[in-house]
Amino acid sequence: MGALIAVLTFLVVVVLVLGIFVFASSEGTQEQVRKRMSAVHKAEKRGGDVNLGLTLVRDEMMSSVPWLHRMMMQWSWSSRLQDYVLQSGMSVKPAKLLLISGVSFIGSFLIASYFISHFYFSLPIAILAAAMPFIVVAFKRNRRLHKFEEYFPEAWR
Repeated sequence: MGALIAVLTFLVVVVLVLGIFVFASSEGTQEQVRKRMSAVHKAEKRGGDVNLGLTLVRDEMMSSVPWLHRMMMQWSWSSRLQDYVLQSGMSVKPAKLLLISGVSFIGSFLIASYFISHFYFSLPIAILAAAMPFIVVAFKRNRRLHKFEEYFPEAWR
């Protein structure tokens, strides 16, 4: 019983630390808009004619690591994951989200298997820990969608 409490306490701490990390790593929406508008205004001052690509400034990188970005561009599901993350208003890259999830899975599995000798009990704990970053993204996405619905209720009729 004590081992189970220790594992659950560890998982709660890991989830809190990862949640704080994910929330802290995303820039505020106001700041993102301000940076984009600043880039458009600087381009207007330089050349006068604003390129359409500049008006729709958006980071399309899946990862900061070039070979990982190329590999993720070949997978069809990675673009859907990027859209899902962007809809949540977070600026975390999909590869970083997958990395956090993978590290959470392996770390919690190793710790749970140390305290719990049965594979069948430690695997669900690891799967739950791996799902936590995606649950945070889904929560922020739903919260943002509800806020959008409050501002534009007629758009959903």
